[in-house]
Amino acid sequence: MNYRLRFADDEVIEEALWQGDKLLLQREKAGNGKILTEQLDKPGDYLAFQPPPNELAVVSRRDAIQHPFLEHLLG
Repeated sequence: MNYRLRFADDEVIEEALWQGDKLLLQREKAGNGKILTEQLDKPGDYLAFQPPPNELAVVSRRDAIQHPFLEHLLG
């Protein structure tokens, strides 16, 4: 897994997580992001999210059912 995090003034400005060449999570400076899901109607689709600017998405979106790959990262 590869994880990229950039922040400034206590706010996340970029956050991304890949496994190989597969994008698992991406978040932009505005806070909007997308995360791969496993248990929705179409597993493998992305779900939009927008966490608070001072929280890491890999922590705030942690869910062993919907996003099990985060468990491997945060274990």
